[in-house]
Amino acid sequence: MASKFLVPVQLPEIQGTPTAPGAGFKKVYLKDGFTKIMDSAGVQRDLVLDRVLTNLTIPATATAIGSTDTVLTAFAKIQKSLNSIALVGDVAGTAAYNNISGRLEIQATVQPNSVALGTDTTGDYVQGISSDTGIDVIGSGGEGSTPSIKLRGADALTPDKLVKWDGAAQQVVDSIIDDDGTTASVRGNLTTDGAATINGLLTVNDGANISGSAQVGGNLRVVGNLQVDGTVTTINTETVTIADNIILLNSNVTGAPTENAGIEVERGTAANVQILWNESSDKWTLTENGTEYYDILSTNPVSVEFIQDSALGAISAGVGIVVTYNDAANTLEVKHDDTSSVGNTANSGTSVLQNLTFDTFGHVQTVSSVALKHTALIGDGANVAFTIDHNKGEEHVVVQVYTTAMPGEQVECEVLLINANQALLRFVDAPAPGEFTAVVI
Repeated sequence: MASKFLVPVQLPEIQGTPTAPGAGFKKVYLKDGFTKIMDSAGVQRDLVLDRVLTNLTIPATATAIGSTDTVLTAFAKIQKSLNSIALVGDVAGTAAYNNISGRLEIQATVQPNSVALGTDTTGDYVQGISSDTGIDVIGSGGEGSTPSIKLRGADALTPDKLVKWDGAAQQVVDSIIDDDGTTASVRGNLTTDGAATINGLLTVNDGANISGSAQVGGNLRVVGNLQVDGTVTTINTETVTIADNIILLNSNVTGAPTENAGIEVERGTAANVQILWNESSDKWTLTENGTEYYDILSTNPVSVEFIQDSALGAISAGVGIVVTYNDAANTLEVKHDDTSSVGNTANSGTSVLQNLTFDTFGHVQTVSSVALKHTALIGDGANVAFTIDHNKGEEHVVVQVYTTAMPGEQVECEVLLINANQALLRFVDAPAPGEFTAVVI
């Protein structure tokens, strides 16, 4: 009986590609750290892994690979494990080995409500929204919720009204100020602790109490009455317009009058002048130098008679002047004689007034008329040149020639302005008698 001996064989690792063995032989060698075998055709295979798995059996259940398992057994366990992968936890799904593509295919789905933002994610996020002073939050349930945030009391607000904070109710409410984007108005009393500057139109429909200074940069309109209780009112405008036809002075007098009243004009370095009601004499007076006052004429019959008599004695009639005094009617008539001797002048057609002369009283003395247009018949059948005496007294006039017969056509000819009163017309052929009409303007 033959004996078997195991003898260790040391194979050197070769470089490059070895030559193929002869027919019927195989060559075993080490290359790249693996034991390989080559047949006589030169085909190389891994001696351990590159073999036909004719006896590979897949186990019924997946088990761990042991240290004593052969390579085939380990491959079988791996194959079973590939068909038995299960996804658990926050991700669910299936896994299967695709025999056709040779790959492991996994289908996974993240389970609903399985990701916790605080532990499973990084970065900033909002865990929830809570209400605070003046703020209401509705629907803040954390992740997945749709919160609604609004000012407390906003549902009761009115459009076009300014909002104010109600500290007692801890919410916003309508204020007394209306604002439609163009005009703002206050429904009630308005109090300002400091200066108020208004650049537009201010309308006050009720009383306004201003304890300090008020400056208005635009127009100030007071619908009601304006009462100024100070001692001095200063107006710096250039023009003052007052609709009232009576100005009341000394309006605070209640008993017997003692104070004079009037209007004074400031004249700078010169003495001021006044129109003054004198309570002592009960007369209107005026001063032109600020010192001497004179009574203003009145309709008192005694004053009128005095004025008329004085005026009549003071009037000296000049040349052509007639002064007539009617004492019964209290009338004084001053007129001058009619020195005009020119009658009416009527012009027609193209004639207009040219010269007027007046005397020292403005009466018309002479009137002269002139025709705006001068016309003359041209042509005698013999001559080619004709002189027109238009007597316009103007060196530059307009001369045009037309056929006398209608419809008249304008005729071209040579025109020479001889002087201020004459013009010369020259034709190529002698026109027939009265063939043309010359017009001078």
